Amino acid sequence: MLFACDLNKLRIKPLPNTKGICPICNNEVIAVCGQINMHHWRHKPNTNCNPWKEHETEWHRKWKNEFPESWQEIIIVEDNEKHIADIKTENGLVIEFQNSSILSETIQIREEFYKNMIWVVNADKFKDNFKILSLVTNKLDELLSDFSGYYDDIEEYLKKNQEIEFEKKNLIEEIYQKEKTFLRIDGDLANFENYFNDYFNDLENDFGNFRNLLDTEKNYLNNSKIIDNLMDKRKISEQKLNIYNSYERCKIKNYTFCVKINFNNINKDKYNICKVYKREEENKLFPKIISLKSQSEFSWYSSQKDYQLIVDIRYYEKKYKNRMKDIINEIKIIQNENTVLLIKLKNDVFYGLMDRKNELSEEINKLKNELREIKEKQNKVKENYNIEKEKEHNSNDYGKAEQRIKHNYKGRYEYCWNKRRPSWDYSNKPIYLDFGTHLFKIISKNEFQKIEKKYFIKQVLNNTIS
Repeated sequence: MLFACDLNKLRIKPLPNTKGICPICNNEVIAVCGQINMHHWRHKPNTNCNPWKEHETEWHRKWKNEFPESWQEIIIVEDNEKHIADIKTENGLVIEFQNSSILSETIQIREEFYKNMIWVVNADKFKDNFKILSLVTNKLDELLSDFSGYYDDIEEYLKKNQEIEFEKKNLIEEIYQKEKTFLRIDGDLANFENYFNDYFNDLENDFGNFRNLLDTEKNYLNNSKIIDNLMDKRKISEQKLNIYNSYERCKIKNYTFCVKINFNNINKDKYNICKVYKREEENKLFPKIISLKSQSEFSWYSSQKDYQLIVDIRYYEKKYKNRMKDIINEIKIIQNENTVLLIKLKNDVFYGLMDRKNELSEEINKLKNELREIKEKQNKVKENYNIEKEKEHNSNDYGKAEQRIKHNYKGRYEYCWNKRRPSWDYSNKPIYLDFGTHLFKIISKNEFQKIEKKYFIKQVLNNTIS
């Protein structure tokens, strides 16, 4: 059971470690709340409850949960007899879900008690005992046999016509795709500047494998990378020059072109641009300035804490400014090359689009000619088989009969039930066999009506089931 009663006789769902009261027998029931199966209530062993209720399975519980809770497990009392219906709709229709075998007498007793009801039977265990054939297919085969005189040559015609239709459909689709590409290219050419700007912003995109385009792209991209590297080098030179310019300038007269620097901030092989003086003489009128003549002198003075090292900044200004000038000249040369490459690239793209447009125009015209030929071929096939003129009457009759069969027998099947369960022959109520994704409604001893499970549920919810 999915519902029990609490002490106030209100319907409650099972929760872990809770107990309830069976609404039929008033005995205590226990909540079963595992991790696999749906939560439900279970009687204690050897409890005598509703004699109609079979052992409830997960199949029962899943079916019940397809419908509103207010319809589930409804108590029905008739002539002092009380039973619990699996489902009772707001319109009074009872649905009984039957999983196990059942006696014919039990079927008749329940139908007499519930009156307005239908059965849903779990056919999973015996569905392989059915041989099922579509009534639409059978009836169409019979119709085809009736029209055998008309269809002496129609089968061959239909086969040839189908082949032609398939070929025609493929051609139409190919023409459509090529015309769509043609119009896109035509639009790109009309707005070529915008198109090329987008293309230029993403050189790695493939816009049609235009001739010689890849080499032009590659050269342009390589030049752009070289320019980026040169710009980095220029930036480094500028930064280094700024570092030297950031050092404190020497205030001694005639040596203001020098900057004060620590010995460990310059290599000793640059001794020829280095000079020293005693720090205590810096503010004297004529301090003694010593020009270094060797690396050894540089090393010796670096160990003397009372000497200040000054460096001729003009050396570095000349060095880095010349280097930056050379870099700028090199960048200009490469930029000029890229300007030429860009013009070539633009021409390649433009004429590539023009070539592709012309190719597409020729291909489309060729395909349209092929399509005309196929249509002429199709007309000749019709004439050869006299389909349209001589047998139009029979064709119309057949078409109407075919549509009538498809309409009248849609979803209906003939069946043969091996090891048939005869108890269901005594039922006077609709029986639906649950095959999983769909159900079969038993119409007669040899006829089914197929209904999708979701559509069956929708019909019940909308009160349109019969």
